[in-house]
Amino acid sequence: MEYRKLGRTNLKVSVMGLGGGAFYNPKINSENVSRIIPYCVSNGINFIDTAENYDETKLTDSLKENRAKIILNSKSTSSDKETMEGSIKNSLKKLSTDFIDIYQMQTLMEKDDLKNRIENGALDAIKEAKQEGKIKFIGFSSHRVPTIIEAIKTDEFDVVEMPYGIGHYESEKALEVAKKYNIGVIAINVLGGGMLVDRNKLSTGGSFMTTKNAMQYVLSNEN
Repeated sequence: MEYRKLGRTNLKVSVMGLGGGAFYNPKINSENVSRIIPYCVSNGINFIDTAENYDETKLTDSLKENRAKIILNSKSTSSDKETMEGSIKNSLKKLSTDFIDIYQMQTLMEKDDLKNRIENGALDAIKEAKQEGKIKFIGFSSHRVPTIIEAIKTDEFDVVEMPYGIGHYESEKALEVAKKYNIGVIAINVLGGGMLVDRNKLSTGGSFMTTKNAMQYVLSNEN
C-alpha cells in the first residue's frame, strides 16, 4: 500500500480509503462491518471516512479493536454552533472514541451556505472541539467547485473532501487551489458511484473503464 501526506495535517494516509457511506445501506449490518474493517486494516488501509448520518454505530465494535491503526474522518451537516456541538458529541459516543482525527462541515452547497454556517457558529464549534482535543483537524466536504475554492481561500480548513475522477475532471481547478494552500484532499466518487465499472461487461470481456484505471487516473494527478 502506498501512503501520502494529507496536506498540512502531516497525517500519512493510505491512498485507498474505506468510504463509510455504504454502511448506511440496511443490507450492511454491524457484523458485515466487523469483517470489512479488519480486512482493510490488514491490507494497509488506514483511512476510514464516515459521517453522523452514515449510521456510525455499525463501526463501533471494529473501531475499538483497530482504533490505534485508523485515521478517522467524520462530518456533520449541522449549520449552527449548538447543533454542531451536539453532532460532535454524538459522533464521539457512537464511534466509542476519545477523539476524531478529522471533522468536517459536510456538504457545503453554494457560497452563501459556507458564509451562513460560519456566521452561525458551526465552524466555531469544531474549532473549540479541536482546542479540547476532541478533534485533531478541521475539514469540509462539497460537490460545488466554486464553493470549494471559496472555502479553501478562507484558510480555515486543513482538509477538503470532494468528487474527483474521470467524471469530475472539472474538480482539477479546485485541486490546484488546494495544493497552493497545502490543503489535504480526500477524493470521493472516484468510480462514479459504481457507474464507471460494469461488472457484467467484465465477465464478457467488453471494453470499459476498470477500477484500476479509474484509480490510476486520480492518483496520477500531482495535486
